[in-house]
Parts: sequence; C-alpha cells; structure tokens
Amino acid sequence: MNLLDASVSDGSSDQIGMGSELRAVALLNLGVVETWSGRLAAAEGHLSEGAALAQTIGRPYLEVACRAHLGFPSKTVSVATARERGRQAIALAKSYGWDERPIIAPAFGALAGMALWRGEFDEGEHWLRRASEVADPHVDPAPEVLRHVAMGMLHAGRSQHQSALEEFEAAARAQSLLTGVHALAPRITGWLAATQARLGMVDEARGTLAGSSAEPGKSVSSTTARWARSTTLVR
Repeated sequence: MNLLDASVSDGSSDQIGMGSELRAVALLNLGVVETWSGRLAAAEGHLSEGAALAQTIGRPYLEVACRAHLGFPSKTVSVATARERGRQAIALAKSYGWDERPIIAPAFGALAGMALWRGEFDEGEHWLRRASEVADPHVDPAPEVLRHVAMGMLHAGRSQHQSALEEFEAAARAQSLLTGVHALAPRITGWLAATQARLGMVDEARGTLAGSSAEPGKSVSSTTARWARSTTLVR
C-alpha cells in the first residue's frame, strides 16, 4: 500500500483512480489474512478502511467483500455489533444480487458461530445452511474451516457426536489446505480430541493432542488441552 501511495504522487487522475482500486484490494486482502490468523483488531481497521474506500470509488464488490469479514466479535467489537455488521453485509450483498456467491460466506459463518455460542441452535443451523449453499472451498478454503467447526459445534450441542466428529475432521482437512495456521486450528484440535474421547476413541484422542503439540503454531490452548485430556482420562 505504501508503494501504491508513492505511485500516484504525481497527481495523474488515471493513476489515482487505479491506485485507489488497488489500495482497496490490498486492504481487503490484508484484512482477510489478519481475520483468519486471529488478528481481529488489525483486521477491523484495514477492512473498515477498505470498505469505506470501495464505497467512495464505486466498487461495491470490494465493499461487500470487506464487510463480509467484519462480522466477528473481538476485544473491541461486541457480539451485538458483530451480529449487526454481519446482517448489514448480507443485506448489502443481497441488494446487488450477490447473496448467493462465496463472497458472503464469511458473514454467514460468523453469524452461525455466534448463534451457536449462545445456544441458539436453530438460528445457527439456518445460517450454516446458507453458508453451505454459497461455500466454494476452491475460491477460499478459510471460511470452510469456520463452517465445518460451526457444524461440529451444532452436532456436539445436540449430542450427535459421530456427526460432530466428521465435521471436526473435515475442518482439520480444510485447515491443511491453507499455507498458514487458521485462527481456529488450536480449537479444532481440542474439540476433535474431546469428541473422539466421547465416542470411546481414547487412543485416537491422545494421538490428536500429541500430534498438535508437535506441530509449530498449532498448540492447543492450556484450557482446551486440560478439558480434552480430562475427558480422555474419564474412562
């Protein structure tokens, strides 16, 4: 983005127009990387700037893409605010006829995850169904990780442990397609191990935890690890 700023310093209107478009794309991609790597505060700043710039220069597709990734709660963004942002992103996409495209999948996934954490399983299932309808892992595998994790949470909350196991395994496979570590990777490991344990797969659960500890950048949080290990030791 600094290079783009320098490239339009001579005042040419054509260069400024192209520079603004490229800057919006750069802000979008930077914000997406920060979102899926768990740096939500930084992502919020870049995605908000990208959305505002895209709106100013009349590039609605870029604006929708930015806003679709702004629906995640963080230390500085409440769940209520995140939910409203997600709904606004979906409404904006729908106004352009893009609510059936993969571009809006992150907003569906975020709304599903927040509903499930509140125990609102029917609402979570609704948003997951919408996410499944628009998902395309070949376009962007990162939202697929979130979708499978949320599906696993839904099944686990309904005590459908075999289905939960399949979804957490699918989340792990989707994570393996990424060149970096998804923000949910440590939680996937913990949930996968706990679900294996609940199904009586104690050795597999221990292997899951041991394998995670051996992989740089994928260590399970201490709380999740204790919970998963205690579950495997109940038997």
